[in-house]
Amino acid sequence: MALSTSSWLRNLSVDIKRYYLSSMCMWGAVGIWSLLLNLYFVSMGMDAAFIGLYSTLAAVASMTCSLPAGILADRIGRKRAMLIGFVGMASTYLGVSLAHSRATIILAGMLFGILGPFFYISAAPFLTQESEPHDRVRLFTLDSIVANLVLFVSSIVGGSLPNLYSGLLGVGAESPQAYRGALLTAAAVMALGIVPLLGLSEKGSGAGSHTRVGAACAIRDRFSNPRLLLKLVMPMILIAVGSGFVVPFMNLFMKDRFGVTDATLGWVFGLTSVVSAIIVLLGLPVAERRGNVPITLASRALSVPLLLVVGYAPYFPVVIVAYWLRTGLMNLAGPLYLAFAMEQLSESQRAIGSSLLSMCWDLGWAVGPFFSGRLQLSSGFGLVFNIASALCAVGTISLWWFFTDRRSPARAAPLT
Repeated sequence: MALSTSSWLRNLSVDIKRYYLSSMCMWGAVGIWSLLLNLYFVSMGMDAAFIGLYSTLAAVASMTCSLPAGILADRIGRKRAMLIGFVGMASTYLGVSLAHSRATIILAGMLFGILGPFFYISAAPFLTQESEPHDRVRLFTLDSIVANLVLFVSSIVGGSLPNLYSGLLGVGAESPQAYRGALLTAAAVMALGIVPLLGLSEKGSGAGSHTRVGAACAIRDRFSNPRLLLKLVMPMILIAVGSGFVVPFMNLFMKDRFGVTDATLGWVFGLTSVVSAIIVLLGLPVAERRGNVPITLASRALSVPLLLVVGYAPYFPVVIVAYWLRTGLMNLAGPLYLAFAMEQLSESQRAIGSSLLSMCWDLGWAVGPFFSGRLQLSSGFGLVFNIASALCAVGTISLWWFFTDRRSPARAAPLT
């Protein structure tokens, strides 16, 4: 911590700065996309069951392809892998926006699951290999802060885009045409993220002989500590499935229950990102003093009652404050846990570890939305929030059991 924050940022490598530029484009597109996609589907006459099926099949494709993508990323280098991922994500956004049939929409969505993992599986190993150990927590949390600040702006913009295209096209603000124009804007922003990645050096992207571990390491070396890998992924599976029950439907939940407009949703989700960035900024120095595991545990534990408040509080201001805090705590826990996991794994295991952790969230988004969409049709959101909270609670307890010395809860347990 010898360098000030401004000096530390100036001293980041050119390749890391290029990565952050691409990441900003990605999150800018994601902010618009995640806010409006479900509303676009509803405007086309599709119900929660279809939305759940779309999310599930995209996640199944991602889960299936994540591990092969991690292995291939080691062989072809980080630069090529991240480029493949970005081209795939931009193509997905374009395909879903232009498709009219349900089958074509689902197939386009599955393309994201097939190619998208090449980018986000390569990101953690890339940041790890481009940094010194004492810088890694800062880099991972900076990645989260950048994401949240960009999400703030893009959510606000996204909430106003349907009105903009409504005026330009002479259609209703909640018509498929207005939403389609907004989604095409997201596709264009995603495509811009390809440009900075083209400038990555091969050495920095993991393609050199020193870092291309895939060609030199046998598969058995990557899975040489299966017990550790299992401990790292099991709690995340439970938390991811719980999150998958509610997070993909949060915009529909708020709009249906409280009747808010798209612009209001844009501000709600945008300010969620600001609160998340503040919580991450405040949590980083605490994590550096107390350790990643205790702060991760505290964040996950506090998020459970907040999720129940979101599901059951009758007043919209209470719901959005609880939602802001819960999302911020989850965003704080994410990069801390990822940095912790990367530190525990050898260089030859990091892409596999990143793949497995990514697959946890893919599994969560495969199982959670599928069952949630059907439960919503029969039982509403109450049961959905109960199941989500229970799964997140069990996952948090698993984290505590695996990674703390229960005689001294503030210390990480030996990872053997």
